[in-house]
Amino acid sequence: MSLPTDPSRGSKQTLLGREEVAVWCVEDGPQITDSLLARYERLLNDDERSRYERYRADRAKRQFLIGRALVRTTLSRYEPSVSPEQWWFEANEYGRPEIAPGLIATALRFNLSHTDGFAACAVAWENDIGVDVEFVARRTGGVHLARRFFSASEVDDLLRLPAEQQRDAFFDYWTLKEAYIKARGMGLAIPLGHFSFHLR
Repeated sequence: MSLPTDPSRGSKQTLLGREEVAVWCVEDGPQITDSLLARYERLLNDDERSRYERYRADRAKRQFLIGRALVRTTLSRYEPSVSPEQWWFEANEYGRPEIAPGLIATALRFNLSHTDGFAACAVAWENDIGVDVEFVARRTGGVHLARRFFSASEVDDLLRLPAEQQRDAFFDYWTLKEAYIKARGMGLAIPLGHFSFHLR
């Protein structure tokens, strides 16, 4: 689902069940025009604008802006009483952004991930969640990185696969592990090799 063409305009409430997780995604492309980016920039609070202006690389700057616009417009779909520009966030002790206490009466949770040309925002009620997206065409990734960061059982699982399947399986593990540590709210304070998933 794409970002709205007019992010300042209010939207009808989107329903979300108590046991559901919704993931909203946006792909950067021609539909993200300069005028739309200017409207996204007007959604930022002072702290976000300061961070945005500190970026030197245009790609990183654009990625940050699209990600923040995605979070703000997505949250307003579920809490339409708060317009996209009114959201305020506080970081937990590990740096994960959360909705500022007292801003809304409900227990809405979110998590954001972005990579080159793509962003995803997950939302749920009450339960902390994590989402991760990766640019799988990058040069890095595979068994050599798994040996450095994954648990022994996960590395063994990769090595049992045919060579042509190992890279895809690496990213299956990587995104799952990244989403997990984000859901826990602790980031890399939980080393990736200290827990295991078994995908097969």
